[in-house]
Amino acid sequence: MNVPPHSGIQRWTYTVPTNKKACIEFLTQLVMRYSVATTVGLVELYIMYQPFGESAATMLSNQLLTNNVGDKDEHDFGMAGLLQEGDLVYARSYDISTGGAVSYVSVLHVTEFDA
Repeated sequence: MNVPPHSGIQRWTYTVPTNKKACIEFLTQLVMRYSVATTVGLVELYIMYQPFGESAATMLSNQLLTNNVGDKDEHDFGMAGLLQEGDLVYARSYDISTGGAVSYVSVLHVTEFDA
């Protein structure tokens, strides 16, 4: 998906259902410059973890501050943790460049099981 510059946008959310737990099997993210910006600015794609009733913390962050087509930042993690009932995980992105476009990929894979 090739996205023009934008302020903070929530890409996806996941909340552990009632009476369940979830094992994070893997996380993967990629940001890649698709077309050159007129004025380059910081591009960021990040995954946040918010335990039920607590403050959020960054789990994974990909940043790009270059302006060549094909420039990218990519991360993959396996077995990243155990989520409890009501815990929230979400991905957000922003691009403060002027013009150009960036591709974003953000994946969370969990296995839910009875608590």
